[in-house]
Amino acid sequence: MHFAVCTDKDTTAPLGSGKVVEMKPHALRILWTLAVVVAACTNTAWAADPIVGKWQTQPDRKNLTSHIQISSCRDGFCGLILAAFDQSGKEMTTPNIGKPLFWGVKRTGAGRYGGGIFWVPLVNVKVTPKMSLKGNSLKVIGCKMEVCEQSLWTRM
Repeated sequence: MHFAVCTDKDTTAPLGSGKVVEMKPHALRILWTLAVVVAACTNTAWAADPIVGKWQTQPDRKNLTSHIQISSCRDGFCGLILAAFDQSGKEMTTPNIGKPLFWGVKRTGAGRYGGGIFWVPLVNVKVTPKMSLKGNSLKVIGCKMEVCEQSLWTRM
């Protein structure tokens, strides 16, 4: 079985003649697969979850703020510590730069996220996170047993 495709690229036909050119099934399958891949890639970019992006934390107990990159990961969402800054805005070097802050967090509803693991570097504890997104603010809550801490992050 062969398919016909209209084209003006045939060098033996006058431009604009709309000459019909024969296309083999395997070539059509290749084009169809390419179209599906391109569509899937562009839809993924357009449909990025609103939590994805770069966020600035509130100052921690050491008065350092951090920049966190939230990305879509294979098992949900994950956050990576990009940089840390002191009160004056000067970038600080800490051993936590480049380390994952959380992983496995999933969307649980409109603007709500939870599950997974959240690492609290200051006290080296892993907690269960809950996050709620409202506009450009992300409320992050981490609880270990009955003790909870929270922070408000701002989209950068």
